[in-house]
Amino acid sequence: MHQHTKVILVAGASKSRIPAIRAALKAGLANVLITDHITAQSLKAEVNAPASI
Repeated sequence: MHQHTKVILVAGASKSRIPAIRAALKAGLANVLITDHITAQSLKAEVNAPASI
């Protein structure tokens, strides 16, 4: 049986933390995020935003 290690990042409650959360996820430092709905919506909006050239 192959085991996957879960690395959990718990962060939120302030828009000032969004850049650090985004950086940690992009760097692969965590594969599970626990956050509040406002932070989640902000991160999702960034992912769904059209790329600027």
